[in-house]
Amino acid sequence: MSGRALNLALCHGVDLFNHGYFWEAHEAWEEPWQVERRGSPHRLYLQGLIRLAAAALKHRIEQPAGVMAHAGWCQEVFERLSQQHPGIESLSGGPQPDGLAALAGRLLQGNEPWDVTWKGSNPCLETLLVMSRPD
Repeated sequence: MSGRALNLALCHGVDLFNHGYFWEAHEAWEEPWQVERRGSPHRLYLQGLIRLAAAALKHRIEQPAGVMAHAGWCQEVFERLSQQHPGIESLSGGPQPDGLAALAGRLLQGNEPWDVTWKGSNPCLETLLVMSRPD
């Protein structure tokens, strides 16, 4: 999957997540995860996004055990990625792991999961602006 295609899939998933379409976000991130090299930190990052969407869905359907399992795993993984692989999100233009760890923490506390955000400029908006610019 090319860098641009990966970025678009990731951005599409983030948009779906932010609008409460957690299953669909999970599906949007599935293909990039499947084609990523096994054992790579970036594959773990994508798996974290998928499981974060699963945790949010479990929150919505009031299955606290599922929230705890998925969000707990996500918080730990995103904290580790943030420390051991700074800048990993730049491979796909996605949200930073420390923000994703905080979002998982909010889910663990029983709070709404809304809004996967970026620090600084939003690469998804930049990509869409570039793509919509006339030639």
